[in-house]
Amino acid sequence: MPAHRVAPLLAGALLLSVAANAYLLSTRTGQRAARSAAAPQPPPAPSPRPPPPAAPAAPAAAPPPPSPPAPVTKLPTSCPDQLDDLAARLTTAQREVDKRLSHAERYDRTSRSPATEARVAPFLASVFDGAPASLGHDVECHGDTCRLTIVEGEDRDFDWQGRLQGDPAGWKLIGGMSFAAGAPAQDPVSKEPVHTQLVHFVLQQPGAVSGHDVLGAMTASYLGSPEVAGCKARFPTPGHLSVRLDLDAAASMIAIAAGGTLAVEPAGACLLDELRRRTTATAAQLPPGTLGAVQFFTVEVP
Repeated sequence: MPAHRVAPLLAGALLLSVAANAYLLSTRTGQRAARSAAAPQPPPAPSPRPPPPAAPAAPAAAPPPPSPPAPVTKLPTSCPDQLDDLAARLTTAQREVDKRLSHAERYDRTSRSPATEARVAPFLASVFDGAPASLGHDVECHGDTCRLTIVEGEDRDFDWQGRLQGDPAGWKLIGGMSFAAGAPAQDPVSKEPVHTQLVHFVLQQPGAVSGHDVLGAMTASYLGSPEVAGCKARFPTPGHLSVRLDLDAAASMIAIAAGGTLAVEPAGACLLDELRRRTTATAAQLPPGTLGAVQFFTVEVP
């Protein structure tokens, strides 16, 4: 073929090849774009939430008001007046100390008082009237506090404790009492063991109010009340309720301890409810100077 015809043919073939390659390239690019558009895309990451607003700060508490200055006691200037003031202060402090002493400590701190022994002798004679020969007793008083020593053999049927605590004459004489066991001992003749008890008691002070009188009046009113009669009528179960009352004047309270066959029965609950009401009212109205006391009584049903 002549050369002047070959050149146009090669140029045309080259153009066709270039056009075909351009067509194939554009087709593949379109397919990739279509596949990318069809593929699922991950969800966009959630945007972080803004932090909650901070709570407003509480207003600062106002400072407490300043305490009032302690009162200043003006001391006397002259030496004799200072001595008198000091003596008065010591007397007041001693009274406060004495209030906190036990009966035994009060006894040990004072000297013997025959006058106090003579004062308690008639009462103790009535307590031990009719006591057996095996029971011995001795009393010694220091100031207004006495120590009663009791020595008993094995036969201890004589109820001297009941007489000592339950005699109304003693309620008006004695302001407080405490018991303690003595050291073990033997009868020097028979060599039999003997039992020793120590009882310390303090006499009532002038102006004191007998706690036994307070409890006695309240108990008499309680036992004769329509409320107690009503409890017995509503719950006629036969039995008894034994009661112990402890008057603590310093704490302005009267404690109750109960036993007996009715203590866990409805009748006992009814009786004790009324007794608690009365002891609470009585304790709230104790006269100044009331002394502590213990009292026992029994309620019988019917």
